Amino acid sequence: MSFTDQGSWPEDHPVSVDRAKELMRGDLGRYNFEILARICSPIYWHLPDDSGARPIRANGTLSYVRAGEHVFGVTAAHVIAE
Repeated sequence: MSFTDQGSWPEDHPVSVDRAKELMRGDLGRYNFEILARICSPIYWHLPDDSGARPIRANGTLSYVRAGEHVFGVTAAHVIAE
C-alpha cells in the first residue's frame, strides 16, 4: 500500500473512505478522542501586534511523554520554528 504525493487514500487500502468515516463517527471515534485528549494538547503563540492586540500567530500540538516520574511536552521542530 502506498500513498500518493497529495496524501490521498491509497487505491488498495482495505477500508474505504466512507467506511473509515462511519467508524470514526461511532465508538471507535469516541475512543480515539478520549485517548488523544489525555495525551496531547493544542499550543498557541500570542504575540502583540502594533495595536496591542495579541492575535494567535502560530499553533501546534503538544504531546505528553512520561519518562519515569517526569512528564515532558514534546512537539515537532516546525511548530517551534514558526
